[in-house]
Amino acid sequence: MKELTLQKKNKELAYNIQQNYLIFTSSILLLTLIILIILVYFYRRNKIKSKLITFQNSELEKFSEQIKESLIEKSLLLKEIHHRVKNNLQIIISLLGLEAKEGKTKNITEFLEVSETRIQTIALIHQSLYENDQLNRINFNLYLEQLVSFLKAALSSEMDNITIQIEVENIFLNIETAIPMALIVNELLTNTFKYAYPNQEKGKVIIAIEQMSEYEFKLTYFDNGIGFHENQETTQSFGMNLVKMLAKQLKGNFVKVRSKGTKYTLVFRNI
Repeated sequence: MKELTLQKKNKELAYNIQQNYLIFTSSILLLTLIILIILVYFYRRNKIKSKLITFQNSELEKFSEQIKESLIEKSLLLKEIHHRVKNNLQIIISLLGLEAKEGKTKNITEFLEVSETRIQTIALIHQSLYENDQLNRINFNLYLEQLVSFLKAALSSEMDNITIQIEVENIFLNIETAIPMALIVNELLTNTFKYAYPNQEKGKVIIAIEQMSEYEFKLTYFDNGIGFHENQETTQSFGMNLVKMLAKQLKGNFVKVRSKGTKYTLVFRNI
């Protein structure tokens, strides 16, 4: 009996040892699994963070490059603006000098009035550039509307009776082309206001620009005033000579067309 009891106790002990071993082994495995899960979680989390940091660094580098490029571009643009302002101031000085030397204005008031319109014509070019955020070309239709509004205010006594029709659609000109073109239109309009309607009769002016090809355009200017002969044109010599000089600058062909009233055409290139 004692031997059977001892064997039974040994079996129970062995069983308990086996159970404890299984429990211990299972606990170790579970703990190992939990540790592995935690390690995988933190690994993936760190990997995601690493990718995010890499992406952010890449974006920062791109942003930094964009800032550098923008600063270089603005620096070049500022130099270009200064260059244009310098050139346009030189144009103004030249115009004043030519008018003082060759012009036939009757008095200082008329000289200043004519000079003001020419200077403001150039100033409006810059205003158009800055208002439209396009520092290399001009929407010439909008510009002509601004120019006409200015001339109406500046020369109101001479043009209350005149209707101006602008026929220009989607014409964009480089500033190098826009400035001489603007001065040409200014001279032609000024002549019309001063000489075409001496008796203040009602008049009509048409300013049309059409695009002939990618770089070639045609200006047509017409008023139904009294017109004038070639010998009369010499009395306004400075203004018309200026128009012809500007037309040559545009590599253009400025032509007076036979018409009732006054009509000019100018085929020019966007330089």
